[in-house]
Amino acid sequence: MLTADRVRVRVRKGELSIRQLDDKARARLRPAVEHYVAVLRGGVGRTLEAIEDALGEVDVPPRDIKTAQGLEKLLMDRCTFAMDEGVDPPDLRAAVFTRAAAARRVATREAPFDRMAVLAEVAAERETTVESIEDGLFADLKQYQKLQSFDVIEADALLDRYDIEQAKAVLLRATKLTVDVQFADAGAARQFFRRLKFRRLLYRLARRPDGRYHIEIEGPFGLFQSSTRYGLQLALMLPALYEAAQFALEAEVCWFKDRDPVIFRLDGGAGDDGARKRTRLPDDVRQLVKRFKALDCGWSVRSARRILDLPGVGLCVPDLVFTHDESGDRVYLEVMGYWSRKAVWDRVDLVEGGLGEPIIFALSSRLRVSEKVLDHELPGELYVYKGVMSARIIAERLDARRARATAEG
Repeated sequence: MLTADRVRVRVRKGELSIRQLDDKARARLRPAVEHYVAVLRGGVGRTLEAIEDALGEVDVPPRDIKTAQGLEKLLMDRCTFAMDEGVDPPDLRAAVFTRAAAARRVATREAPFDRMAVLAEVAAERETTVESIEDGLFADLKQYQKLQSFDVIEADALLDRYDIEQAKAVLLRATKLTVDVQFADAGAARQFFRRLKFRRLLYRLARRPDGRYHIEIEGPFGLFQSSTRYGLQLALMLPALYEAAQFALEAEVCWFKDRDPVIFRLDGGAGDDGARKRTRLPDDVRQLVKRFKALDCGWSVRSARRILDLPGVGLCVPDLVFTHDESGDRVYLEVMGYWSRKAVWDRVDLVEGGLGEPIIFALSSRLRVSEKVLDHELPGELYVYKGVMSARIIAERLDARRARATAEG
């Protein structure tokens, strides 16, 4: 991902905009990008130091140096560097340096210290070559790690993606953002919101009279902690947004350390149904499903497909729905995680405002919110957990909720 110093922006009257690549800039940069791709495609087995030297062999016009550095960064992010298997540099250095120290102590003017002789002796002991010993001595240093693989992308495809990569880097410094989005249909909307939940983003959702969704999303610079990790998740959401039918985004961005936030606006949308790509559940939710199914407790569980809407108050997108095997009673579950207390209070308002569907909101104890904030007679309740969610406790909550409903009905 691009860093702030690799993003080409302009700021005027409190608004930040990206300097997008035009056709002339693409034409000037294409030879350099083609060179970068060729170096990496054929560079498997070469050290990072050698790769960087080869990448620098192409000339770039001065006006394009910053952009070229950004494109090179994006390509390097697609590379995997590591030591060769079976190499233990600290052990190898200890063996070579110990033998070298002994050789220096007995060296004379007539029989001076011979570095190659030391390496040859260690190589003979280990039944390998002098070249292998030299390669392995400092193989744990970053510049001597070797290229193991390169996720190939062609030059034109990378140039096509450059502007969205710039936008992602800008959003890493957002305090908050709002998005108005129009989907092709309800199925596309559900899939997009599932992808938001997979990224564990904090958002507030409402539906406008014209059918558009209005989304308010917390930015990484608006959080007290974990801003880097959260910011990466937010940036990775952007490609999914581009797959929506239409969107308009506005973000408040702390681009300068000692100045007020600036506004960043973005709009677009491919207009296809790309948002229908299957999105898996977050890892903690998938593990919960696995543990719950092992209980065989009279309830079944699957991914939720509904968006729960309370007009005038808000919406929520559950992760799971539990169905009682005999009665068919359903209870939803939304996992809140530990990002924000505000998101929890938004769900409390939703339940107290009249949300009719029975739902459990699971949240980490790190948020310091009591389960008692919601009356047990309401259709929604909080489940506060430490560490990981308990399938057994959720099953008990489901049974208790059904028992209350049966007694009341």
